[in-house]
Amino acid sequence: MKASIFYDQIASALRVSNFLQSIEPKREIKVDWEINLWHTGILRFTSVADEALKQGTDAHVIVFAGCQANPLRPWIIQWLERWVSSRLIEHAVLALVDGEFTDIYPQMDAFDPQMDALELSRFASRHNIAFVSLR
Repeated sequence: MKASIFYDQIASALRVSNFLQSIEPKREIKVDWEINLWHTGILRFTSVADEALKQGTDAHVIVFAGCQANPLRPWIIQWLERWVSSRLIEHAVLALVDGEFTDIYPQMDAFDPQMDALELSRFASRHNIAFVSLR
């Protein structure tokens, strides 16, 4: 499986990455994750955004992990719009992971989420993408 994790602080991205890799399916199937980490600010640069898109077209999960600002900054919206039109995984999931995620994965530190989950949820709904918010 493949995931692209967008973050403001690398610690949040690493914790989500560790969490994904720790998931054990009920069946005796080994799941190997390919995980790409992207700082949200660097997506302002076209070459980096293009590379993130190239690596994200076949992602099963797009995660915003512990971002301390609204994920729907103009360059993030542009990237998401491009991803939606080029994605190869029909049932990909858009996920928002914030401070309450500590209840699910206790080793994660709480942080101050300021992301607009409703707006991200609406984006996912408009584009018929599953949305998960772990708080």
